[in-house]
Amino acid sequence: MLKKYITSFVLATAVLFICLVFSWHFLSKVNFFFNRLYDLHKIESHINEFAPQNRQNRNNFEHTSKDERVRIVGEILRTVNANGVGLKTIQYFNTDGVPINLFLTLEEVDHLEDVSVLVQSMNNLAFIFIIILIIITLMAWRYKRAPPSLLMLICSMASFVVIITGSIIFIGPLEVFNKLHELVFANKSQWHFYYQDSLMTTLLKAPDTFASMAALMTAIALIFWLLIFCLTKKILK
Repeated sequence: MLKKYITSFVLATAVLFICLVFSWHFLSKVNFFFNRLYDLHKIESHINEFAPQNRQNRNNFEHTSKDERVRIVGEILRTVNANGVGLKTIQYFNTDGVPINLFLTLEEVDHLEDVSVLVQSMNNLAFIFIIILIIITLMAWRYKRAPPSLLMLICSMASFVVIITGSIIFIGPLEVFNKLHELVFANKSQWHFYYQDSLMTTLLKAPDTFASMAALMTAIALIFWLLIFCLTKKILK
């Protein structure tokens, strides 16, 4: 019984990783619903407070529109998913459509290029997991092996989610955010930016908005996860 539970746990978490990558790309296409997060996190007032304090010669961002700010987030997501090509040329425009300045500093471009490398690595790992999952499914179908019960898989996934969520709450979301960045981006370019030095951090109201983005990613990933296992179970009937 323990062996089956461990197998289910490993399989469930591997598929969750695939689903998280799917979720990232799905939400990237819809800008992570940033137009909604914008109002939820009161980003308008946040920009009005910190954009005028910018110390990197990125002036007048407070005079841009909400639509322009949502567009910029979409541009960042698109370029990060495209190996970082185009990050250096992202501009912001005033309400008359006149360009004001480049949006990102060189340090921010370097960091987002690191993020792009991470995304590509996750894509490659997800692809490998997909191949392994297909092989396992084909072997199970060939040898008439019954898949783990959906209840056991859900219990495994619930255990994983509870452990991760509990750990984040116990340690503290901000501390987890910082530690993950220190671990993932160790020996890489600068990743921490003060609001006064970064329109990107100001616009995203980091790390507050990232918590909502992570919750969205997890929710969408769990939906994909459930659909994949229901489909796999149907195939192996």
